[in-house]
Amino acid sequence: MSDHADPETASTAAYAASPAVVFRQMDDGAVLLDLESGVYFGLDEVGTRVWTLLVDRGTPAAVCSAMLGEFDVDADTLTGDVLRLVGELQQNGLVRRSLGGAG
Repeated sequence: MSDHADPETASTAAYAASPAVVFRQMDDGAVLLDLESGVYFGLDEVGTRVWTLLVDRGTPAAVCSAMLGEFDVDADTLTGDVLRLVGELQQNGLVRRSLGGAG
C-alpha cells in the first residue's frame, strides 16, 4: 500500500465518522474526541465545515463541491486541503472508509 493515495480515488471514496468519536462544536471551531483511543483533535472553522460536510455527504468530492460554492478558493487547492485533512482524520482513527461511495 502506498503512502500517497491517488487523489481521484481518495476524493470519491466514502468515509464515515468512527462510532466512538464525539463531536463538539465551539465558537471558533470544534473538537473531536475518540472515546476508545483518547485521541483529541481540534478543528478550526474551515476544518469544522469539512467535518460536517464529510459526515453529511460522505465523500471528499462532495465536500469540495459544496465548499466551492461557499468559499473563494481554487478547486485544486481546496481538493488538496480537504484530502490532507481527511487523511489526518483517518490516520487518527476519527473517520473510516465506508462501503459505497461515488464511482
